[in-house]
Amino acid sequence: MRALADLGDVVRHEIQPNLPVLGPRFGRRLGAIRAALAQQDANRLAGHVEQGLTIELSLDDGSTVELAPSDVLLNLRKREGYAAAQSSDATVVLDTNLTPELVREGVARDIVRAIQDARKQLELNIEDKIEVRYQSADQVVVNAIEHHRDYIAREVLAKSLEADAIEPDSDGYARLKIGPSELEVTIIGSD
Repeated sequence: MRALADLGDVVRHEIQPNLPVLGPRFGRRLGAIRAALAQQDANRLAGHVEQGLTIELSLDDGSTVELAPSDVLLNLRKREGYAAAQSSDATVVLDTNLTPELVREGVARDIVRAIQDARKQLELNIEDKIEVRYQSADQVVVNAIEHHRDYIAREVLAKSLEADAIEPDSDGYARLKIGPSELEVTIIGSD
């Protein structure tokens, strides 16, 4: 996690007039106020609003108006690949782009869940150690197992986790759904 000095690369602000508040007060001048707001730097105005400062706008007719923070609506628009939330104290931005490592980790967690479900269907005791033999045509699944072998084995109490040819009619055989992929496993209970 790191603090960003400038959020402009990941989010942008949008400032709009608060029409129910400004309409009765400014009437026909509301269009000019809307146009003047649209010409301003929204991020700079957002800073004023967040600090509780008034916004001074110069209108096309040469007049100026002052808007209180409650006179405008502040919206935060995230850029593609980010999630954002804002409060009066902070803005939190998350990068939602998936790296290959994050994908492998997510697949590994799915594998653990699927093997645990298969253990339950085989009516194994929660403390039973198992041996797992697996095969998958999906290289993403195979890579996830290779990179997270220790984690998977620890979570499912596997004494071994080995790539092997699987016989669909063997005891302990299960075809597991891992996202859009399949993982075939044979779970052998031991002690």
